[in-house]
Amino acid sequence: MRDNVVKVSHTTLPFSALVGLDTARQALLLLAVDPVLGGVVIAAGVGTGKSTLARSFARLSGAAITGTPPPFVELPV
Repeated sequence: MRDNVVKVSHTTLPFSALVGLDTARQALLLLAVDPVLGGVVIAAGVGTGKSTLARSFARLSGAAITGTPPPFVELPV
């Protein structure tokens, strides 16, 4: 059965192209302005775009500083 598993790469959409999760988006933008905040926990239902939002923000914030995105850490809870 594992022979049929296909690894799928994640496509990262631009942060500005995402809609919904307005509170999470605002928290991420506040984190970008004030990194002393330390981090953001995003909790929502399945399929709401949490990972897509976090990946797009990681890409945006890393590219702005170093030209390459920082590592994205996903913690299963």
